[in-house]
Amino acid sequence: MKTWRAQPRTPKRAARGTAARDRVAADRRRVVVPARMGRAAAKEDAPPRDPAPHWRAWMAAAEVAASLAATMSAFTWLRVVAIDLSYRVQERDREIQSLAERRRALATEYEMLRAPARLERLAADSLGLVPPGPDQIRYLR
Repeated sequence: MKTWRAQPRTPKRAARGTAARDRVAADRRRVVVPARMGRAAAKEDAPPRDPAPHWRAWMAAAEVAASLAATMSAFTWLRVVAIDLSYRVQERDREIQSLAERRRALATEYEMLRAPARLERLAADSLGLVPPGPDQIRYLR
């Protein structure tokens, strides 16, 4: 079992430039190294290295790929639903047009069947009815 101890901070350097700023930032961090490694390992004032940094990169790439796949799947699903709905709307429009034509045809047939001339002819031919004579008409007062 390893025991860990904190290494003391190194004194601040009064240097200029990017490298100096990096050193000052590193000086502000406390570096934790195994006790048996001693000060030699903490010489560069660097934090301990991640044992498998490539796994983090792979995980980040997998998260990005999963996000893209989910987004593309959602977009594709929405597009399929929109196309399906447009087909259903077109089908309903055709059905509405068909029903409107049927309604017009039925209205025409209804008016034709209700025509007084047709009803008189049908009454005379099929039922043997004749118009009433003047003596058959009675007025009510």
